Amino acid sequence: MLCLVFVLVVSLGAFSHATVTAEPDVLVFHNTNQAETVVLMCDGKSVPSESIRGWQFLVEHRNYNHMLLVTPAAEGLRIQPSADAEVGSYILAIDTSEGSVCIRVYMPLSDQQSSIEALAKRMNIPVEEIHKQMGITQRLGRDVITLNLLPVYYLGQRIQVDMPGSAARTALWKVNGKTVQEGRDAYKLDYVATEPGPLLLTYEEKENDTLVATASALTEISAEPPIPCEIQIYTTLSLQAPPGFAEYAWMMDDSPVATGSTFSHTFTKPGEHTITIKCTVPTSPGAYAFREVRYAVKIVSK
Repeated sequence: MLCLVFVLVVSLGAFSHATVTAEPDVLVFHNTNQAETVVLMCDGKSVPSESIRGWQFLVEHRNYNHMLLVTPAAEGLRIQPSADAEVGSYILAIDTSEGSVCIRVYMPLSDQQSSIEALAKRMNIPVEEIHKQMGITQRLGRDVITLNLLPVYYLGQRIQVDMPGSAARTALWKVNGKTVQEGRDAYKLDYVATEPGPLLLTYEEKENDTLVATASALTEISAEPPIPCEIQIYTTLSLQAPPGFAEYAWMMDDSPVATGSTFSHTFTKPGEHTITIKCTVPTSPGAYAFREVRYAVKIVSK
């Protein structure tokens, strides 16, 4: 099979008028050995693989094609994480001669981490109990409630859940076994994780101190994947922070170097550095309470 290794430069806005559809249009990968087949359709007919002109694997407008393998198959496209894949939430944008389509891709990649064991130790419960509570829905009274989370959230991204609730009941939310919100007006959760790793969210409803319903779900908290950047020595690197925040702090290899929404630096020696921008104090309500964006910078000789 021939691997598709096209280079496609296009903004996500170009995909909003796509006539092509994908089935499925959401993929969740729990390990790097997992492969899924996606069928592209246009006007009721399948789109042949030879009609595909290119694809991008994106976080916002940043390209992470090295994290995904896309190969043509008789029944569609075979999609699989590469050995370089990282935990995260992505958009797979595919361009064909018939039109373009976007597929949401989540990579919890549970085979690449042992943090569930650490979570079980922190909560002082067996690992089996963590797995038992993943996605549990239990009916104790007359109601059945479900708790739906995204498979992956980035650090600083708000986890927002709105349960219907009842004036006669109290609500209680727990994160990794610790109560974070409780009361008769606590049905709406707005939680922001500050550490990467698995997050076990549990919701309970009580009526007259009697537990009547409970639900749990496990999600993964991840740092945003680093943005690769290569630059020659004696060339100025200029970076722009994400908009929507009032305060910014730039770090180079864990050392503070600047504040403000822009950063410039001229490297005089070859090598590799990590530059991180920490964005805090949102200027308006949004999906993030804070953000950390990393750049993996490689400086090469001319």
